[in-house]
Amino acid sequence: MFCPPLCVGCFIIDRGVVDIYINFLLFPTGVTSVKGRIRIDRERCKGCGLCMTVCPKKKIEISPKLNTKGYYPATFLEENVDDIDKIECTGCAMCAITCPDVAIEVYREEKKTSKHETD
Repeated sequence: MFCPPLCVGCFIIDRGVVDIYINFLLFPTGVTSVKGRIRIDRERCKGCGLCMTVCPKKKIEISPKLNTKGYYPATFLEENVDDIDKIECTGCAMCAITCPDVAIEVYREEKKTSKHETD
């Protein structure tokens, strides 16, 4: 089992353990939620679908449009979402790890709030 150094809640392990790890051990002065974005290189992707099977949030699908090589590449469903609160991707990088074409880049964003705001 692969687990990144900073847990992002990819649901490989129990979600309760992930919440405790993120909220109390890593960031004791505030609650932090990690959101992710991915970028899929349409020209490198051959549409194998492995990224779709490992995505815990199911935010990747095969595009209906062909790339220049004649493949239907994967596409990120939250690509045009601007509000960080509406993004469901956790940035777990499971898609990028499993991609045989190295066509996926993962970006993570942290949203910090103080504990006083959440009480």
